[in-house]
Amino acid sequence: MTGQVDTRAPIDTSTLVAGGIMRVIGTFATWDASTMQLGTPRRMGPGVYPMMIGVGCIVLGALISLLETRLIALPEGVILGMGSAAP
Repeated sequence: MTGQVDTRAPIDTSTLVAGGIMRVIGTFATWDASTMQLGTPRRMGPGVYPMMIGVGCIVLGALISLLETRLIALPEGVILGMGSAAP
């Protein structure tokens, strides 16, 4: 890759732990909602909203963890946090 330098940002473990906790909460909510009646799309049962919240927590936890470990591509000559270097 010409013109870009691949660097990794420092990974914050507390953010990874927060993403993991969100996934655990979502897994528990989804498991608990699976014991309730879901019903039909026309007549939703009591387990629909806890199931949606659980799935949402799992997705958010995965996004939190994924975005923390992302690869940052910087243009050549840019120092992380300092702007562009003088030519």
